[in-house]
Amino acid sequence: MKKKSVINEFNILYVIIQMILTIVALVFAILSVFVNKKYNNLFLLFMGIDLIVVGINNYKIYKRKNLTIIYIIVGVILLVSAILKMIGVM
Repeated sequence: MKKKSVINEFNILYVIIQMILTIVALVFAILSVFVNKKYNNLFLLFMGIDLIVVGINNYKIYKRKNLTIIYIIVGVILLVSAILKMIGVM
């Protein structure tokens, strides 16, 4: 039987952080498509952080363990690629 998650102020804070990161990532995605391609690095950075937060939320709040690892791995890959692109290595 699944454990029920307890809703407390930290869980609400994690969800609010996830919503803010998603909105910021969407703004940078729109800017990188319509305004300037240089915003693509910021989109990758915020999307990577957002996916890591989604993975943590899945594990802590929703008690889902199946896609948590995939979210965190993809988030770290996007984060590393964004940082390498900003440095100028890629």
